[in-house]
This record gives sequence, C-alpha cells and structure tokens, in this order.
Amino acid sequence: MKNASLKVVIGAVLFLSLSANMALAGMVAGNYAATTAIEKIGNALAAFADLSDASRGKAVDIFKAKWPDMQKQLADIKAKRQEVKEILAKPDYKRADAEKAMADIRKDVTALQETGQGMALDIADAITPEERIELMKKLDVKP
Repeated sequence: MKNASLKVVIGAVLFLSLSANMALAGMVAGNYAATTAIEKIGNALAAFADLSDASRGKAVDIFKAKWPDMQKQLADIKAKRQEVKEILAKPDYKRADAEKAMADIRKDVTALQETGQGMALDIADAITPEERIELMKKLDVKP
C-alpha cells in the first residue's frame, strides 16, 4: 500500500509540474507575440526612409497620433497577463477565473491589432500610390 501512495504522490507532482509548465509556456508565447508586434512596427518604420519628406511627415503624424493609444493597449495587456499569473498562483485557483482573464487578453490583443491595422491604412491613404507600392515591396508582410 505504501508503494501505491508513493505512486499517487509522484503522479500528482508530475501533473502539477506539467500544468505549471504549460501555463508558463502560454504566457511566454503571449509575451513573444507582443514583442514581435513591436519589432514589426519598428521594422515598418525603418522602411519609411525612402518616402518623400511630405509623405514621411504625414506617416509620422499618424503614428504619433495613434501611439499613445497603442501604449495604453500594450500596458493593459501586460497588466492582464500579470493578473493571469496571479490567478494561477492562488492556492484556491479557479479555472473559470483564468479563462475569463485569458479571454480578456485575447480581446485586448485583437483591439491592438485593429489599432495597428487602422494606422497602416491611414498611412497608406496619406502617401502617394507610387510610394505605397514601393513601401509594400520593402515591408516583410506575410499573409
């Protein structure tokens, strides 16, 4: 009987370890996605070097107008990820609480993407068609 109890304890420890690793993997993947988005924004801005001064000025103005909203959205996502971490660290963890917090993160990430995509379209509208075509050739955009 002692051997059976040991197997149960070892099984429980392995299960908890696997669960914690999976939770952390999800959080790391989420952080990677946010970091990748910021890197893509930086790379996109670098591609604007060949725009005319007038078009570059318009693009910068659009970016500056949207950036405060994007910073707030990024901060909200970070805070909600911390909330998920805290929920998972509670002794009386409830899956429903974690699921709701994760759903909120997904909504916030979608809103951030919509803001960035709207900004991209605003810039596309503001520059000349020739510059837009050349810019698209330089940007690393995957379908």
